[in-house]
Amino acid sequence: MEKISVIIPVYNIGSYLERYVKSVTSQSFRNLQIILVNDGSTDNSLQVCERLREQDDRITIVSRGNQGSGYARNAGLTIATGDYVTFVDGDDYLAPQLLEHLCQRLQEDHSDIACAHFFRQDPQGTYYFYITKQDRDQQKLNRAYSPLEWAKMETNDTAIKQVFYQAWGKLFKRELFDNIEFPRESLGEDNLTTWKLYLSAHKISYLLADEYCWSIRENSLTQADDKSYTSYNNIQAMSDRIQLYATIGLSPAFLAQDWPNWIKRISTGNPQRGELYNYQRASYLERILQKYQH
Repeated sequence: MEKISVIIPVYNIGSYLERYVKSVTSQSFRNLQIILVNDGSTDNSLQVCERLREQDDRITIVSRGNQGSGYARNAGLTIATGDYVTFVDGDDYLAPQLLEHLCQRLQEDHSDIACAHFFRQDPQGTYYFYITKQDRDQQKLNRAYSPLEWAKMETNDTAIKQVFYQAWGKLFKRELFDNIEFPRESLGEDNLTTWKLYLSAHKISYLLADEYCWSIRENSLTQADDKSYTSYNNIQAMSDRIQLYATIGLSPAFLAQDWPNWIKRISTGNPQRGELYNYQRASYLERILQKYQH
């Protein structure tokens, strides 16, 4: 029977962790390797991980100094033994049959990646839903795509556009990561990685089901206005993507907005953490864009 490796970065979420991990251990798909990567937590997260491991021998703990979500996911990938890999952010949780449904779609469609939709919970506990399963237009999206078809869906105003970038809520064949890893020093590591995995796949399946809960806490990374200048990596990765898309016949025009946005983000504010060179380069690019876009 196929096995799924579930990789969960853990950083200072001790009070939430048990609920979220148990949403994984209680999945209807049972053959799991659950990898908890303690990313230098300073609260009781490691103790909670250890207690959970005592309760379920499918759990493995990796513990190291704080280096960020990209590092944590890469650390999980190095010990993943499953046929498939999925990622869960440490403060999110899964509906009981999500992994079973994703695995079924991979097998039925002979795909390398299966993507499900999500619903969201805000810090006040309010839920937000984004799909309507009875909608005929949305039902037409519920199929397998070639990588080029899927890449074009990023620009279409459909439900797929909402799930295009995230690494979570998806099931990947593990071999897709043989030559791909998450950026080690950048925010937005999902956006810099998923497109590479899509192009490496033979087929990508979309599942019209909202069975992953994206839970946003007051102090979560998605809420933070982080001015990290290591995000210069985003500019270089965006440039690489534009060049590759153009080479294989995909129009990269839709990236023209994202790329300048990253440049502006870095060229404003004060450079820090030895990023003066990146700040200067971003400032130059910003000036050139302003000169020729008017």
